[in-house]
Amino acid sequence: MKITHFTKPKGLITLAAAVILIIDPNLILQLLGAQLEAAGVMMTRILGGAYLVSGIGIWSIKGPVDISTRDAWLYVLGESIAAASVFLAVSIGALNLIGWGLALAYVLFVCGFVYVALQTRQLNM
Repeated sequence: MKITHFTKPKGLITLAAAVILIIDPNLILQLLGAQLEAAGVMMTRILGGAYLVSGIGIWSIKGPVDISTRDAWLYVLGESIAAASVFLAVSIGALNLIGWGLALAYVLFVCGFVYVALQTRQLNM
């Protein structure tokens, strides 16, 4: 399987989430049972900006030569932190049961980036 079978859809998902988080953060978070106040909206828009840049970077990956092994492992770390954060939020009741789906998505993204990291490592051997 080519790594683009993972990176292109992941890039699109990240870009779509980024645009929504920048325009109306509550649109996504209401589905998860969370309501943001002014400070939360501001922080979520900042997160949306980070997702926008990340999504562009992920989308631009055309093969193993376009991403270093180190960068792929950094994506693994970032997605792992996001998965753990969502798991924690659901487990303490800050998010509703739909949050489990988001946590699972992040776990799948972790697996995808582990695959990418392994592919780039084989290229460099």
